[in-house]
Amino acid sequence: MNGALSEDDVRGLDREADGSFGALRMRLIATSMLPEARFPQARRAGELVNELFGDDGLSFLTAEYSVQNTVMASILAHIEEAGLKPEIDALAGPEFLEQIGNVLPRYDAMVRDKLQKEAAATSNLATHVRAIQTAIVNYATKVAAMVDEDEPATVEAVRKALRPLDVHREAGARRAQGGAKGDAKDDATSGAPPAPTAPPATGAAADGAGEPV
Repeated sequence: MNGALSEDDVRGLDREADGSFGALRMRLIATSMLPEARFPQARRAGELVNELFGDDGLSFLTAEYSVQNTVMASILAHIEEAGLKPEIDALAGPEFLEQIGNVLPRYDAMVRDKLQKEAAATSNLATHVRAIQTAIVNYATKVAAMVDEDEPATVEAVRKALRPLDVHREAGARRAQGGAKGDAKDDATSGAPPAPTAPPATGAAADGAGEPV
């Protein structure tokens, strides 16, 4: 981000991001309201509304900027991971994802800038990290609650919706593993015993939907 944003600029960017995701959802909802007998795509549009936004719809847009950024990035990552872009472009028009792809990097840069400034002022970034972790856990829990045992298709939809969080967690695990290997190499060089590794997660901690990212 070139130059610091004023508070007016931040609020304007937040409204732009809110409107971008709201417009996509409304477009899909409008398509889903068409009579399925004449417009078979109406059913799929309704399914995409639920897959991307769940029962809570756009309620995440009222949360803190950092939480909004996390959820918006998760939605876009799911679209990319599940290969939904061509389908969404056909149903809603390419302008919607084009706009989201334009605003989200600017929004992410704004959030990072604000977090850095707040951390410098308070020397306590942990509060923000916990807020983001809590938001991710809440999001994953709500998505997982969409599973209907009588509808096997919902299991696959939820799995796809949670995949971006899995990818993020797996990347973090790889980074941690790489760091542990580096530490072990340093220990061997210095003659000190290697640091003990953490035991594997069990129970709820091993469940991808409930683990903070």
